[in-house]
Amino acid sequence: MKISDLNDIIVTFLRTYITHPDPHHDPTDNWIYMDYPRLDATFPRISVTLTSGSGEPAGIGDVVSPTTKQGQYHPITYDIDIWVKKGNVYEITIGGVKVKKGGSALRDYLADQVIKNIFYYKGSYFRDQKNVVDATLDAMASAPYNEDAELFQKTLTFTFTILREFSE
Repeated sequence: MKISDLNDIIVTFLRTYITHPDPHHDPTDNWIYMDYPRLDATFPRISVTLTSGSGEPAGIGDVVSPTTKQGQYHPITYDIDIWVKKGNVYEITIGGVKVKKGGSALRDYLADQVIKNIFYYKGSYFRDQKNVVDATLDAMASAPYNEDAELFQKTLTFTFTILREFSE
């Protein structure tokens, strides 16, 4: 698996399982992207940025198993940022009850949706992908409100571990 494959897997997953809070949002209009949004972008927005990676032996001599090729485990760390603009307020149904959320409450709601769905599907969706063996939440942090850009931001730091088999 190449790193670009993992980038695509993560973005496609988020686009599939995280619902835009605006019920009138066109589902073909993407709001989840690799890299940070421009200030003139539409919000809310989710950005995915690869921040680091490393390689670890898969076993003695990098042998994955007696029947497979050699390979290494690669923990790849991503920041998944949730961005909400001041004035983004939506009515969201939670447990059958409609609740208005905006600002930091909307940002935190979307962050919870990302965390919940990655953990729920890591044993199926991610494991069914090309050798994604685990996903862990390493950190989360809310940035102070950006008055100049009128943005609320939360960063979720996830590590996705992939098994990269070497060609013989």
